[in-house]
Amino acid sequence: MKNFLVIGITLLLLAGCTPTAGNLTADFTNIPDTTTKAPADTLPATDVATQPCGSNTPEPSGTLSPTGISSPVHTPSPYDAYISTNGGRANVRKNASATAGILAKLEKGTKVTVLQQQGEFFQIRFGENQTGYVSNTLLSKQFVEYTNFWGNTSENLSTGGLIVSQGDWVYISIGGKGIYGYNKNNSAWELFYKSNVYCSSLNIIGDNLYAVAVNKLIKLNIRTKQVREIYSVNTSRHISILAVGDSIYCAGGSKLVRLDTSGKVLNTYLSESMYTVEGLLYDEQYLYYTKYNNNCSLYRMQFDGSGDDQIMPDTYKMKCYINGSTLITMESNRDIFFGELKAKPVLKRFTPENDFIDSYYFYKNEIYYIGKIDSNDIPQKIYKQKLDQEKGQLLYTNTHYQDNDYGCNMDILGITQDRLYFIVYSYGYPEAYKIFSIKLDGSNLKSEMDLVETIARG
Repeated sequence: MKNFLVIGITLLLLAGCTPTAGNLTADFTNIPDTTTKAPADTLPATDVATQPCGSNTPEPSGTLSPTGISSPVHTPSPYDAYISTNGGRANVRKNASATAGILAKLEKGTKVTVLQQQGEFFQIRFGENQTGYVSNTLLSKQFVEYTNFWGNTSENLSTGGLIVSQGDWVYISIGGKGIYGYNKNNSAWELFYKSNVYCSSLNIIGDNLYAVAVNKLIKLNIRTKQVREIYSVNTSRHISILAVGDSIYCAGGSKLVRLDTSGKVLNTYLSESMYTVEGLLYDEQYLYYTKYNNNCSLYRMQFDGSGDDQIMPDTYKMKCYINGSTLITMESNRDIFFGELKAKPVLKRFTPENDFIDSYYFYKNEIYYIGKIDSNDIPQKIYKQKLDQEKGQLLYTNTHYQDNDYGCNMDILGITQDRLYFIVYSYGYPEAYKIFSIKLDGSNLKSEMDLVETIARG
C-alpha cells in the first residue's frame, strides 16, 4: 500500500511539471536586478537587454510563462501574448538558444503571436511578419499597463523627439500648437498641453511626460494634465533631454547634467567654455551628444559620466545621428553619409531615390525620407530605402498639395508601434494640419487627426 501511495504522489508531481500553453504561471524570482553590467548573453534565464541604470518600475501583475524546464517542441494553436520585462527590451533570437544571434529587441508591452514552445524559449511572430525566439520568462498572456524605462527611442530623439508612446498611448508635439495624445483603442485625439512654442524631446515614464519648450524643461502629468517648469538653461538654442529610469539627462548651453525627476541637478558631467552641448542620443551602453562651435563633433560617455570620447571629428558642418551600430551624418547641403559607429569611421555616401531630401528618419538600417527632384518639386513623396542600396521603395505620395486646407508641406514625425507618422500642413489662414500614419511596408494608410477641427474644439 505504501509503495502505491509513493508512486501515486510521484505521478501527480510529474503531471504538475508538464508545461502547456494554457497553464502559464507568474514567477519573477529569476528576473535579475537590471543594474547589472553583464551582457545579455550571460543571463540566459531572462535574456533582457542590459540597462545602464537601475529602474524603479513596479513589477507588472499578470500571467507569465517562466516554466524554465527543457522540453521537446510543443506546438499549440497560435495565440497572442505580450513582452513583459523588468524594464528594458527583450532580445529576439534566431534560434531557441541564449547564445543565438539577436534579430531584434522588443519593447515591454509589444504584442506578439506565440507559434510554439521549444525548451525554455517560445517561437513568436512579430513586426512585419518576422519570426524569432524569446525566453519563456518574457511573455505574458495578458496586456499589463507598464512604465517605460527609456523615455523615448533614440531614433525618435534623432529627429527632435516629436512623437513618443507608452502602452496603448501615442503622444505627438505639433509646433506652436501643443502636445496631443490618443489611445489606439479610441480614435479621439486629446489636447494635453497647449503651447505657442515649439515642444521637442518628448520622453514619457509612468504618469509623467517630459518635454523641452525651447530652453525650458517641463513636466506634464498625463493623468491630471498639470504642467510645471522644472529646469531651464540660459541659451538661445534648443536643449535636449533623455529620461532613463528615475534620471533625466539634459544637454544644453555649455553643460550636460543629470537631474532627478523634480529637476534637481544630481551630477554635472560636462561644463564647456568653448562649445554648446546638444543633441542627446543613446544606445544601451553610451550617451551620445554633439559639441557645437560653428562645426559639429560627436562625442560619447557612459551613463555614470565617465569618458568624454570623440567619435566624429569637428571638420564638417553637419548633424550626426546614430542608428544601432551605424553612424549617420547629414551635411548642410543635405548630403547623407553613413558608416560603422566607431572612432574615426570610414563613411560612405547615401544615394537617395531623389536628389533633394526634405525630411528624414532612420530606423533599423533604413532611411525613411521625403524626396523631391529639387526644392520646388511637388508633390512630395515618402520613400523607404536601405542605406547601402540605390533604389528606394515609394510608400506615399502627397495628394493634398493642391488642397486649400492643407497645402504641400509635409514632414516625418517618427515611428512608433510599427507605424510611420507624418504630417501634412499649410501655413495659410487658418493654419491647417493633418496627421497620417502608415505601416512600414507602405500599407494601411490611416488619417489620424485633422488639427483644424481639433484646435477649433480646444
